[in-house]
Amino acid sequence: MTDTAVTAGETWVDIDAFACIVAYVELLQLEGKQAEAVIPGNLNNSIPSELQKLGSFRTSPSHADAEVVLVDISDPAHVSGFVRPELVREVYDHHLGFDNYWRERERIGQNTHIEFIGACATLIWEEFVKRGLRDRISQNSATLLAAAIVSNTLNFKASMTDARDCRAFEELSRIANLPADFIANYFQACEAETLQDISEAIENDTKHKDLPNLGITLTIGQCELWNSSDFIRDNANLIRATLS
Repeated sequence: MTDTAVTAGETWVDIDAFACIVAYVELLQLEGKQAEAVIPGNLNNSIPSELQKLGSFRTSPSHADAEVVLVDISDPAHVSGFVRPELVREVYDHHLGFDNYWRERERIGQNTHIEFIGACATLIWEEFVKRGLRDRISQNSATLLAAAIVSNTLNFKASMTDARDCRAFEELSRIANLPADFIANYFQACEAETLQDISEAIENDTKHKDLPNLGITLTIGQCELWNSSDFIRDNANLIRATLS
């Protein structure tokens, strides 16, 4: 029987969620616990096919009463559909707003790890370090976490990028023995897959965010690119049509 299911959001999963799920399952298994990766939704184009091969997962948990760890998600309205809130034991996320919901006494209290940081992958790597398992992480998990940090920090140019993200990437790069052109290759691979079906790529990475203070719902479509200016210029009409 599987003790823990590690999962994220229901509708789609990006590289940060995918990497965190795969790596945290590995961490739990290194601690001698039974755990499995569960991803019911689609993988989007931030996970090129070569990186998809580095992790395996189920689309539903093998045991309905398994405890749950949520990664890269904390909004209870958007977690994987199989998740029963009373079974959630830990939450790791870098999106603020639902800290109090999970920290309430009847939920998980101090097992809530929600911090304003570039990538959830940084939090998961820091768990390997805290638990004395930094030298036992696999190259596959290290590669996935490194890619997730690059992606979510927009190649370390996003305003929410933290020094911890940079440090985590450097450490993971050494462990995974990443080549010097890893970052360029990652974004180019994402862009190549996006160009195969632009509408589908955008649809598979689109969020609808309610902004109560403004009384609107904001739709955000995103994709991973190496040359964004050419992409926007060549596909502006298609982008607008897809988002509308």
